[in-house]
Amino acid sequence: MAILDPAIEASPVRAGLHSVPNELLLHALSFLPTKSLLPLTPTCHRFHDLILRILQHRMRLAASLINHKLQLECYHPSDKFSTPWWFCEYLGTDGFNYGDASEDDLFRDIANHGRLGRLAGLYSHFRPTETFDRRILGPHPAGDVPGHPDMAQNLSLPIRGPPEYGLVSQVVSLDEGVLFTQLMTNANLVRVDSPLGWLRGSVTVAEGVLRVWRHWLANQLSRGADGAVKPVEKDSILWMDQAKNVGLDFNVKETSWTRNQPIIMRQDEDVAVSYALEHEELLIRTTHLLFMFEESMQQDNNRSGKAVVFGSFRSTS
Repeated sequence: MAILDPAIEASPVRAGLHSVPNELLLHALSFLPTKSLLPLTPTCHRFHDLILRILQHRMRLAASLINHKLQLECYHPSDKFSTPWWFCEYLGTDGFNYGDASEDDLFRDIANHGRLGRLAGLYSHFRPTETFDRRILGPHPAGDVPGHPDMAQNLSLPIRGPPEYGLVSQVVSLDEGVLFTQLMTNANLVRVDSPLGWLRGSVTVAEGVLRVWRHWLANQLSRGADGAVKPVEKDSILWMDQAKNVGLDFNVKETSWTRNQPIIMRQDEDVAVSYALEHEELLIRTTHLLFMFEESMQQDNNRSGKAVVFGSFRSTS
């Protein structure tokens, strides 16, 4: 019969963090928001790998926009109140390939310590789509006023139909000698009430001013739309911010200019031109989209349930 040292037998058994199963660690870490998880990745290789798995899962969910829609505004400053906004449909995420790519394909030829950086370089691709027909009021007989029963019969055709690719488009024009024009952009992540389709909240993903140069428009004329996901290095992408978190990929087509052009001009003179910008893709860095998605979820959880109702009410007393 073996004789044990009483001191050793009486000492308590201490279980370290490394003795905790991965399943329990994943469950505990999953309660932390992404911005709190990232500082924990240098703790050890085990934490790094577990957090990497959590981030991959969250990025897939964020890109799918569960109970959310991506809203895009892009307009010339003078057309702020006349240009509509568009919802965007999800096309895919680099490396995920609609869920078909494996983890080995995503991190091919990348060391373990560089996999987090690989996730930070992924982009999700969306395409703006027409949300409704933009219609204008046509000629109407005298005496017709808004609200009249015959008013609905005086609607004309849409201002412009979609191009052959089904892409949203807008026209930009440059006068003689003008080197660039500007577009105001705003991308929002809106939370949708599933039963009724109401918009319950909004988080700004990015906003900025795109400077569209004359020479850039001329260089993009030869580029067509093939429907494929474009790499982020393409010069056809105009970025909304310096960090390149959100950008717009355009197809450029020249349109007819109705003004009379001068008969005689210098060779280096910039004439008046007009182009149609087709919104092929909206690119968002997937990690940035994840941060905004979690901010929207947190915003929804903090709602008090109270509302302010404006109206005219008659007192019953």
